[in-house]
Amino acid sequence: MDVRLFQLKIQLKGSKPPIWRRFIVPSCITLQDLHLVIQNVMGWYNCHLYEFNIGMYSVEGDPDTFEKELKSKSYPLNEFVNEEGSKFFYVYDFGDDWEHVLLLEDCNYINPKIKSDVFCLKGRRACPPEDSGGIHHYSHICNVLNNPNSTEYEEYEYLYGYVDEIEFDVETVNERLKSWIPWYKEGYIKWKRRMCTS
Repeated sequence: MDVRLFQLKIQLKGSKPPIWRRFIVPSCITLQDLHLVIQNVMGWYNCHLYEFNIGMYSVEGDPDTFEKELKSKSYPLNEFVNEEGSKFFYVYDFGDDWEHVLLLEDCNYINPKIKSDVFCLKGRRACPPEDSGGIHHYSHICNVLNNPNSTEYEEYEYLYGYVDEIEFDVETVNERLKSWIPWYKEGYIKWKRRMCTS
């Protein structure tokens, strides 16, 4: 049984200033559960297709059918990534094409003060709204909403409302993790045993 913790950093590709999160997960986490963690730490709503690209491997999934179709329980992260400095990619919403770069920063994270195996350590800047057209269009939305004199201002205000580019609250993220991630649905011990028993 591999019970190490991985410290990962995820960054939304093309975001300027960078939108990123640093978090820990069990090394044996399945790609299905890693997807759910990413959704929570970034602030997405888990309503689109997604894909992991790890080296020569590409694994697609649907939020509703991933587990059934691809048997994701048989795809633990540590079968693909084990060395510090390793990078892999996560794409969410093939229409907007939100590409994220993940970096394995520490393959044996230890901090006695943190009691959870899944925890967001830090991050910067808010996640874009769902269905906002990808990173370049999101930048355009922010520019328009920051300029009330823009000819597109009323339209974008109606479509997207108030967009806070900066807000990020790590405590809110960790509360969201507690309320939604699978171990709270089926029991933490059962979830960990399912994931990490080889």
